[in-house]
Amino acid sequence: MSETNAAFSSELQKLVVDNVFRQSQSMPADSVAVQGYDFNKGVDYHELLKSFKTFGFQATHFGQAVEEINKMVGIQLHMPKGAKNQ
Repeated sequence: MSETNAAFSSELQKLVVDNVFRQSQSMPADSVAVQGYDFNKGVDYHELLKSFKTFGFQATHFGQAVEEINKMVGIQLHMPKGAKNQ
């Protein structure tokens, strides 16, 4: 192996180690624990959709969207009949 290839290989190895084997950092105290839905309890679609909030990054955003939709549906259900179409 030439000196150039050896130097490149050494730099590449250092780059990989520095980026793959990073030191863990503590999560902020207000972080929500990531956990999935427990299918051992059967399938409850309401609870399943609620649990998306703690599935992970993208699912958390989906879970927040589900909460907003539920709020809008709840508001619409409590509006007088004539006010819904305005």
